[in-house]
Amino acid sequence: MLIAKEPTAADSEGIKAIYLESRLENFMQTLPPGLIQMAKGLGMKNIMNGMAGFDHDELLAGCVDDFLDERNRCILLEEDFKTIGYCIASYEIVNDFGRIKHLIGIGDIFIKKECRRKGLGSKLLKAFVDEMNKKEICSIITVLKEKQYTPANVKLFEKNGFVLEKLSYNLNLTKKKYKVDHTIRKAVPGDYEGYAKLITAMYESFLDFDKNIYHGTDVVFSQGYYLEELREPNCLHTVCEIDNEIAGICMITVEEDSVFIHSVSVADKYARQGVATSLYHNAFNFAKEQGYSEIKAVVFAQNETSCGFHEHMMMRPESHRYIYKTI
Repeated sequence: MLIAKEPTAADSEGIKAIYLESRLENFMQTLPPGLIQMAKGLGMKNIMNGMAGFDHDELLAGCVDDFLDERNRCILLEEDFKTIGYCIASYEIVNDFGRIKHLIGIGDIFIKKECRRKGLGSKLLKAFVDEMNKKEICSIITVLKEKQYTPANVKLFEKNGFVLEKLSYNLNLTKKKYKVDHTIRKAVPGDYEGYAKLITAMYESFLDFDKNIYHGTDVVFSQGYYLEELREPNCLHTVCEIDNEIAGICMITVEEDSVFIHSVSVADKYARQGVATSLYHNAFNFAKEQGYSEIKAVVFAQNETSCGFHEHMMMRPESHRYIYKTI
């Protein structure tokens, strides 16, 4: 008998067994063929401790807490009282441009190897989505890295109501300095009016790509918020100036191990004049000067123009974000 249920403390042993199996499988997939054969001769604990760099006992002790943590959402799949799969996700509340969003981010979905190709992954995902719909109004998301972006995974999520929402692009920076054809400078408080006009136009354009998030939301970019953003130490706000007029804007954020390009907008008057290219090249140079070897950007997958521009800039897809939107 097949059962999908939320985990309890009584499921600890089943959780430990299947979680360890999933971590081991993920690690084995990273090994070259020669090492795989060698690893098969070792016990699971020796592989995890000696090769994967995990503390076997510590990993098992912490995984049960993760599955039972009230900040996470989890569904176990059992067959004849034996755990054969799980779906675990994080839950968070975010403020997206003045609108509160409830997000559930699927971190891992796993079915035991011998139980695959029976439609059980789809049943598990459907059970997870149904359970989340009963409990909270939210959007459920999952991010597939390039290695995970396989026909099987795409079919699994799209079959269960997920749609491709965003693409994450990545560029490995070269040693050369990128050419900037227009004047790019750091934004200052006096740029508020021109900056706000372009940032507002950008968010209003998102209505075409994400009505579920932005529909009915008044786009207000206040001066106080703008001044606060300029003081943010991990953000760089730049403007492209042509004939003493703000032709384009770009916000760059520095995180732990990456630089991200955000909030790029170009005035219609200066479209197709290399403004976006100059803003991006300036961002590339900034990342290099800060000692980073790569830079990233996230765009709506339905925005074909933006996707084409990023590919023109030699940026390549790094991950695909799918979303299940509640009504």
